[in-house]
Amino acid sequence: MSDSPFVALLPKRCSVKQADEPQWWSGGLYAEERWHAQKMHALRRREFTAGRNCARAALRSLGLPDVAIGKGAQGEPLFPCAVTGSITHTGDYCAAAVCRKPGISSIGIDAQQNVDLDQSLYRRVLGHRPGTTIASDGHCEGTLVFSLKEAFYKALYPVCQRPVPAMALKVHLPASFGPCIIEVLTPALKTVVEAFNVDIRFSFDEQRIYSAVTLSERS
Repeated sequence: MSDSPFVALLPKRCSVKQADEPQWWSGGLYAEERWHAQKMHALRRREFTAGRNCARAALRSLGLPDVAIGKGAQGEPLFPCAVTGSITHTGDYCAAAVCRKPGISSIGIDAQQNVDLDQSLYRRVLGHRPGTTIASDGHCEGTLVFSLKEAFYKALYPVCQRPVPAMALKVHLPASFGPCIIEVLTPALKTVVEAFNVDIRFSFDEQRIYSAVTLSERS
């Protein structure tokens, strides 16, 4: 089993597993998970299944028992209270990351296909019409911004328990490869974020863009 790109984007104490095993996409759900999956269309059920199997494998690598990973009101995975975790899937790729608390309060990961962002998403997510989206170093900039916002939302929601509009987040990409900054434009959410140390990282290859956000406790 190969290492996920998210290993390099998250703290070393996190456990990351990706769905390299074909059977992880087709079976192994617990009863509670099967209840959530029963009305899903086939593709969504396949992704859901792989995500839960990845999450359980990540929990086992931390020495924690296998448990059902439920589904919250906003579709978020419900991990045991002793850990924080996140799941992502895009096309034929799926991964999950988990980390023991305390110290790290929340993590969020997101993977997207490294192709132009769908035009219908530009105004909703970026606030403007499509422009030049292929960066000189080989990633699709609009898709990267979308992915970073998705990862940030996944990390933020468990600690604020409220929807985060895409336009409430402004991404500041670095001039060269490295950590980036996401500015929170909503005062109430900004107050929540200021209680944490925020680490935002990304990487990409020819196939996909990978984004990861870590909210850790301030010392």
